[in-house]
Amino acid sequence: MPLLEAVRRAADHRWLRFMAFTDWFHHDTSDVAFAVLDPTRTRVAVLAATDTDADRDGPG
Repeated sequence: MPLLEAVRRAADHRWLRFMAFTDWFHHDTSDVAFAVLDPTRTRVAVLAATDTDADRDGPG
């Protein structure tokens, strides 16, 4: 799909940013959490990622 067509279609979707309350997410700039609902409201896609380690206190 050409880039401009993808941009046009993206505008038809409902985009939401959310926060995940788990040990994996520290709510800093390395955390990403998005959900998108398609225009027919029948499909949802979720992207959640972090580069933060789960162990906040470090080793030992």
